[in-house]
Amino acid sequence: MEQKEMKKVVYKLPMMIIPCLVFIALIGVLIRLFRLRADGWMYVAAIAVAIVITIVLEVIAFIASRAMERDDEVIEKKMAFNKWLTLELQNLEARMNAGAAKDAVHAVYEDAGFSDPMSSAETQEKECRIGELIVTLTEAIRDKDDTKISEVADEIKLVIAERNRICKASK
Repeated sequence: MEQKEMKKVVYKLPMMIIPCLVFIALIGVLIRLFRLRADGWMYVAAIAVAIVITIVLEVIAFIASRAMERDDEVIEKKMAFNKWLTLELQNLEARMNAGAAKDAVHAVYEDAGFSDPMSSAETQEKECRIGELIVTLTEAIRDKDDTKISEVADEIKLVIAERNRICKASK
């Protein structure tokens, strides 16, 4: 089962458990009423109350699960840039031979991995700049220009640090 589907099942779990718990409570109430030799209308009232409670709790659980799913979607969108950046740097590093340039790209990869994963409107400009620098870095790696790779890697690290400061300031 895919991870998103698993989350949906977990979010819907209370909706599956609530009727079972209410049913168990209803059985307890009905047994108690039976021992008290209650009138027939009391049984009907107990069942009606159990149905109303179940419906109300199901609606609350449904609303809560939808809110959690929306929150997950928002978080996933905000984290998309950081995922892309780390994957791109990992791919670039894998294409390189050992040396100082590869170490510089690995340092950028580590900085990206430990940077704030949440994007915002304030970080948009820095993220665009990082994207442009990744294109430049890709070209430098393709051309095997070690000095250019090191320069661009250092610049990316600086922009990532600026992005992190913006993220920290906006919290």
